[in-house]
Amino acid sequence: MDITRTTHYTLRTLVELAMHGENEVVSSKDISERQMIPRSYLPKIVLILSTKGFVRTERGKMGGLRLAVDPAKITLLDILEAVEGPLSFNRCALYPEECPHGSVCPLGLAWDHVQEVFANELRKITVKDLAEKVKEQLAKDREAAQKGGAE
Repeated sequence: MDITRTTHYTLRTLVELAMHGENEVVSSKDISERQMIPRSYLPKIVLILSTKGFVRTERGKMGGLRLAVDPAKITLLDILEAVEGPLSFNRCALYPEECPHGSVCPLGLAWDHVQEVFANELRKITVKDLAEKVKEQLAKDREAAQKGGAE
């Protein structure tokens, strides 16, 4: 399974917004610069996020994006499925009627199990969790830089 650039940028956009809080509006320019997302790519991300109801857009000079959903309620699975579609490790899981082996396919049974375990793990990780980890790492990096500069 390969996570696309669009999924990666979508997640980074949500984490950036979560780091600012639910009510703060963050400009597209700031998101692009902080998360190293090409400005030309951001409208695609905004469209996905606003269509799925994760963000609201604000127009005007002080406009930008803000979260429309509590980041503790947005999981990695939500993001993956919003961008990539339903999670599936093989075609038979999505279209069982097309599988020539039907319900007795040993690979299908194994993939179903692996897919469910993977989906459950993705459900456990929220945007809020990731934003908190990023904040913690930034604080550690600042502390290490200050210690390094003091020597």
